[in-house]
Amino acid sequence: MNCAVLIPCYGADERLLLLVDALKAAGAGRLVVVDDGSGSSGEGIFAQVAQREGVVVLRHGENRGKGAALKSG
Repeated sequence: MNCAVLIPCYGADERLLLLVDALKAAGAGRLVVVDDGSGSSGEGIFAQVAQREGVVVLRHGENRGKGAALKSG
């Protein structure tokens, strides 16, 4: 499976790391994670996700909603 995956996210926790790792292991080519204004609550998690190969993290300064996160992705 070589496809791109878009993940809109607000308030990430360790489950995001597990999801990203599982998708990469399943063969996802590129992952785009959109931090929809989580602020400092998920900062460490998003930093860890951004270090994964083939993963791009985009950030909104404030919560704009899932629709806006999908459009940004």
